Amino acid sequence: MSRFALLKELPNRASSEARRELLREVTEAMSGRAEPSSEDAAELDRIMASAAADFSVEVRTEFAKLVAASTARFCHSAEQFALDEIEVAEPVLKHSQALSEDLLLRVVNEKSQQHMMAVTQRSTVSTRISHALVEHGGDEVVSSLLSNEGADIADKTYDVVMERADSSPMLQAGLVRRKSVPLDLLNQLYLKTEAGLRREIVAKFGEVKPEELEKAFERGRARITNRYRRVPEDMAAARKRLAALEAQRLLAPPVLASLLREGPASRTARSISKNGRVS
Repeated sequence: MSRFALLKELPNRASSEARRELLREVTEAMSGRAEPSSEDAAELDRIMASAAADFSVEVRTEFAKLVAASTARFCHSAEQFALDEIEVAEPVLKHSQALSEDLLLRVVNEKSQQHMMAVTQRSTVSTRISHALVEHGGDEVVSSLLSNEGADIADKTYDVVMERADSSPMLQAGLVRRKSVPLDLLNQLYLKTEAGLRREIVAKFGEVKPEELEKAFERGRARITNRYRRVPEDMAAARKRLAALEAQRLLAPPVLASLLREGPASRTARSISKNGRVS
């Protein structure tokens, strides 16, 4: 039996001294001074993942810190700890390179705002993860994401942040102070922000060459144009519904009034109906 197999017995050890000794051995094996061999790492990873539920929060937290700092890829235990309570999950979510993008998406979709905050502080954040964080995270989470220059943020994600920034000074500040924020977004933000942030925007513009600034303004105009030309997602369903009403000779003022009462759900259907005909 290897020394790591003894981890299975850790919760049952009555002697605190025996537990400390075993934890010391594992700590040494996982520390930078004595990285485990690939075989040992694989065994330790498997055992920690299977026995993690039996450890106390304090022990799980210590192991999570070791897993997060180790250059060995403890994939199974890292995933187990990432879905744990925030005290256990935080170091792994921030630092472990063993976590897959799918696992991080699961954390964002299922876990707390504190878990999401830890994800925003990773050295790199993919566009998929960034978008999920913006969709599910509060303003504090999104602000933390914006402050991480290692986060890759797509244009469609910036658009969502911009919509939220209309009523959030915190997100306005996060956008203005992000080094890699598209300049055309700053141009859109200018009239929405308070005086201090406006001065910061002007200072940023002053550091940019005129031709780059003109390109940014052109992108901004194109972004707005595309946004208003975009076909609504429910266009096909709305046309089908109106066609059915027209076929039954029901496309009359009383029906249009009922569409109005339905609110946003029938907005597209109202917009493409005209004088009782499908336009």
